[in-house]
Amino acid sequence: TKNLLTTETTETTESCYTKYKNGWVICCADKCSGPFSVYRFSFALCIFSLTMLLLTIRKSRISTKIHQGFWLVKITYLFTLLVLTIFIENKHLIVYREVCRYFSIPFLFLQVVLLIDSAYKCNDYCISRDEKQENNTYKYGILSISSIILFGCLASIIFMCTTFGRENCTLPQTVLSITLIGTMGLTAISCSKFAPHGSILTSSVVVAYCVYLCYSALSSNPDSECNPEFDHNNNGTDMILGIILTSLSMFSMAWNMTSSQKALIGDNLLENVEENTKKDTEELEIKSYCYFHGMICLCSLY
Repeated sequence: TKNLLTTETTETTESCYTKYKNGWVICCADKCSGPFSVYRFSFALCIFSLTMLLLTIRKSRISTKIHQGFWLVKITYLFTLLVLTIFIENKHLIVYREVCRYFSIPFLFLQVVLLIDSAYKCNDYCISRDEKQENNTYKYGILSISSIILFGCLASIIFMCTTFGRENCTLPQTVLSITLIGTMGLTAISCSKFAPHGSILTSSVVVAYCVYLCYSALSSNPDSECNPEFDHNNNGTDMILGIILTSLSMFSMAWNMTSSQKALIGDNLLENVEENTKKDTEELEIKSYCYFHGMICLCSLY
């Protein structure tokens, strides 16, 4: 790993200076393009969100105004951070990348919680609509969609068993076994009386997410004997799936920030803020927005 990082740093820094010996090199193709451009955007967004978190951590009128206003100042600050990242050397961004690998882990757990919360909301909406009708259209729809998802997951696991779970591949076989047994057990429990609030739709969504994580892990295995797809992972399929999943989770988190906060923390621990409205003017609602900016900071790291 040390040799790999050294080689990566050398390849992305020395070639720029070799091309422009008498110039002041700020950013050229092999220094700022590719993954290092992503690291620069991530770093700028992380610093911006962290700054907003510190400015809005206290529940006050000033923090509320900072969150809801000063857009020109905030946009200028964010743009300045993006420009300043050009002057950061790639060897420092490699360190930042390794830090993100560990500090973004909480977002994975939050992503699962928000996914479950969204699936429950969708299921409750369909059930409420079904109760207003004489036929069971929505219930049949839930059952059909859940069955398609579960059969698709089963087919995916069979495909992974034939592709990754070859003979003498103990690690992929273990991961596949845990995924299959775990998802089947949780689905059975959610459909039984042990889980009075269980939902087949929510279970199928969680199973699909677990199968996706299993495929993502096995397809990233550098062992070519147990991962024949390792040399063909540049087709963009994994990247597209990751972008879609992350975009949906970030959109759901930003759109339902209050409801997700209730799902993660609970209703009893949240303070209810009373809104005093007048005829012509509305009084500013004073609250802390540190939760919002903390989640956005985790998104930036992820």
